[in-house]
Amino acid sequence: MFIFIRVCILLSVLALGAPHFGNSQFEAQTTDAFNQIQITAPITPPSAKRFPSSYPANILPNRNECGLDTISDRIYGGQVAGLDELPWLARIKYLRNSKPIYACHGSLISSRYVVTAGHCVEGLQIIGVRLGEWDTETDVDCVGDDCSDPPEDVEVESSFIYPFYNRKLIIGDIALLRLATPVNFTEFVRPICLPTTEYVARKDYDLDNSYVTGGWGRTEYELRAVVKRKITLNAVPMSICRLAIPRISDALASSSICAGGRKGEDSCAGDSGSSLVKLVSENNQLNWFLYGVTSFGPSKCGAEGLPGIYTRTTYYLDWILRTISANATEIVVKSQV
Repeated sequence: MFIFIRVCILLSVLALGAPHFGNSQFEAQTTDAFNQIQITAPITPPSAKRFPSSYPANILPNRNECGLDTISDRIYGGQVAGLDELPWLARIKYLRNSKPIYACHGSLISSRYVVTAGHCVEGLQIIGVRLGEWDTETDVDCVGDDCSDPPEDVEVESSFIYPFYNRKLIIGDIALLRLATPVNFTEFVRPICLPTTEYVARKDYDLDNSYVTGGWGRTEYELRAVVKRKITLNAVPMSICRLAIPRISDALASSSICAGGRKGEDSCAGDSGSSLVKLVSENNQLNWFLYGVTSFGPSKCGAEGLPGIYTRTTYYLDWILRTISANATEIVVKSQV
């Protein structure tokens, strides 16, 4: 069995050897370890270098605009998301063999920027993103009498891959897409908050964390999802994660979040670059925060004892803010809701 970088099957898939994944005794041992997790202390506290330096206040939306609490409790095994749930998710549009295709995902973090995985950008021709999507086969999506706005297609002006991204070692698997024009925030297109305060940043990888992720990747029936789906994933200690994925280096371990690994709990092929988010309350306000970016995991999605790896946003937050600041030319667009 192999671990796959989660680029959609429509793109080239990078396979990394993962010895022992087919060994039933090994899988039984890691499954037992997952079932015995009870500690609630932070798994690895964010280091000081990860905490962002000062940055212009107007480059990110405020918490009345980002990560608003719209996600319902109807989450299990990759259920369908509501029309207005995960409104920060973007589908990335590529040009391949002179034809446009959608593959990886990203997360809107401001009116001009989308965060995604580095392997979703390197060596690929990105031409745009689609925001506000729900059903990929219809223009206007309706559930009963509730209907969404048509999805919004925006060209990508430029991309920024983390400068020390190493595809072979899967370190620094994060990138930014700068949109050609600012987008307006609506009920169906809204950014996710970044963990820019020390309190919120330190909530990124507690063992009792329960995250939400979603997208249009493969379902439990090995079919590509037509409508946006979501799933909850539990945090997994990196020490246990390294039993399941032995080739995780110290550098990767410190800059990643490990989650999932219980049967039916996983993001799947096509969900590369998607968001790993958590609801956090600070100063009596609840918001969803972006803590991870889908990087890689087992080829058999949702397998017992085989978790996924997510690029840890807090580790790269300073780079994100510096990059946006260096290229900022406009004030954050306010909501039209």
